[in-house]
Amino acid sequence: MDTVRSRAGPLAVLALVLVVTSGCVGPTLTAHGYRDRVVYTAGQLSSAIATTDLAGRLQLDHKAILALTNVVVSQAESDADDATTALFTRQPPTSDSLALYERVRQPFQDAVDALRAVRIAVRREDREALRAGLAGLAGPAQQVSEIQQAAG
Repeated sequence: MDTVRSRAGPLAVLALVLVVTSGCVGPTLTAHGYRDRVVYTAGQLSSAIATTDLAGRLQLDHKAILALTNVVVSQAESDADDATTALFTRQPPTSDSLALYERVRQPFQDAVDALRAVRIAVRREDREALRAGLAGLAGPAQQVSEIQQAAG
């Protein structure tokens, strides 16, 4: 019984530390730091969109192996989702930062959703949905590029 109690204390502390720290990305202390994070996230999204577009087009042209295309588009979507989640979990430090967050939230989410649509089409081996998904990347790509230029 004492052995269980002696182990429970440190395990409870470890669990508490993990719970407390798992939801925290870290504070953004300045408006400039927040804007830099938006620009960084936009860059990550642009890269994921370009990578997905290239991989999807190679797949449609029969110049890529499906398994490789699947890995590439899945990783691109995951990277984009991680980047947006990291941004969205930061508290905007000023009212201007909050306005910037409100301006980028939907375009960034649209980009992740468009990447997800391509990944799903690849996994289903649905060439028509893949074509539509790739066409659907154009709008978010343009929006993300504009945000990157305006915020940068």
